[in-house]
Amino acid sequence: MLVPKTIEQVLNAYHLEFSKERPDLPLEGSPQRSLERHAVEDSPGKIFIVEALEPGMVDRKETIAATLDKLSLAGLKDLAPYQRLKQGDHILSLEKGHYQVSPYEGSRRQNAGLMNRNRIRGGHAG
Repeated sequence: MLVPKTIEQVLNAYHLEFSKERPDLPLEGSPQRSLERHAVEDSPGKIFIVEALEPGMVDRKETIAATLDKLSLAGLKDLAPYQRLKQGDHILSLEKGHYQVSPYEGSRRQNAGLMNRNRIRGGHAG
């Protein structure tokens, strides 16, 4: 279970300082893609998603994360690549489980959708 102490330990491994959980934020995507997901805020105020992974999914998730990195480096926009650990891996394995961290992109996507709807209607976003 992702308790605050575990979340803090996971974020610290990615060189992020845990500030608070953000249960008020919606999490996009299927909840079945991980054991558990939480939106969290770091001390500078950036929002991230911390996911607890099933052991059998670690290799697949690492492959997906590496692919997202390559696509992002190639210039594909609107991706939220997973955070990397110091040694370059994306997945943190602890005695308690396996974890990955990604930037929270929900509000940016919601705002982009609003801007697109307003453009279609001839209005202004903002």
